[in-house]
Amino acid sequence: MEDVVGTLEVGKAADLIVVDGRPDEELGALEKVTTTFVGGRRMHG
Repeated sequence: MEDVVGTLEVGKAADLIVVDGRPDEELGALEKVTTTFVGGRRMHG
């Protein structure tokens, strides 16, 4: 399974969210999801 998941690399599947803001500075930015990727495919945004 390590060859498919675990890091962001070309050829690996990923679940990822893109937020509007800086969650490292403002946790509320995590509520402002602009794009969602599941299994490396765009699902929203």
